[in-house]
Amino acid sequence: MAITTISANLPTDIKDVHIQNYINGEWAPPTNGLFLDKCNPATGQVIAQIPDSASADVDNAAKAAKAAFPLWSKTPVSERVAILLPIADLIDKNSSILGTFESLD
Repeated sequence: MAITTISANLPTDIKDVHIQNYINGEWAPPTNGLFLDKCNPATGQVIAQIPDSASADVDNAAKAAKAAFPLWSKTPVSERVAILLPIADLIDKNSSILGTFESLD
């Protein structure tokens, strides 16, 4: 079986991919400031750094979601669609690199 190399428009230094938490509409590092190396299990290469989120991060996310729910649940479907479709478009636009990262993961 031949091994093929995946090529895509990845960052020059893939270790520069540094993911944060998305809480209450904002990107935020974990409250403890710690990140984990996410490695390609086939090669051991670091493909990203991900938050080593603590319980405080989970609590903050849960509180933000709970606070947002009353307004979001009353938002008309057409407005929700207008908010969510651009996100879906970004996923489609970046599907190649997202797929590559998922494959490496």
